[in-house]
Amino acid sequence: MALKSNYEKMLGEEYYIPDGELREVAIACSNGLSYINGTPSRDPEREKFLKSFFGAYGEGNVIKGNFNCDYAKHIFIGNKCFINCNVTILDTNYVHIGNEVLIGPGTVISAATHPLNAALRVAPNFIS
Repeated sequence: MALKSNYEKMLGEEYYIPDGELREVAIACSNGLSYINGTPSRDPEREKFLKSFFGAYGEGNVIKGNFNCDYAKHIFIGNKCFINCNVTILDTNYVHIGNEVLIGPGTVISAATHPLNAALRVAPNFIS
């Protein structure tokens, strides 16, 4: 039986240690967020980028500025959604947003978790 990667453990809601693979995905996401948040929300090039940035991105959506997430590729957005400014989606697991969903300013959606045992949380190799 093959050992699970930390990425697979994260998605399986098991204890994991952020490693090089997760760090690379997080850095790519940070770079994408810089582009998204520095480009007007209805820019056609930004819309094209969003389709490749998220796990899925439907038609007729609007995402306002100062959007934040962990990985982006775990977020699946339906059609005709409006995500207002200052929204954070912590997507260390899958987040599915249906069709015609309105998300208000300052909303936080969290699929994140961490070890509940304090000794594991403060382990020297646990970085976030």
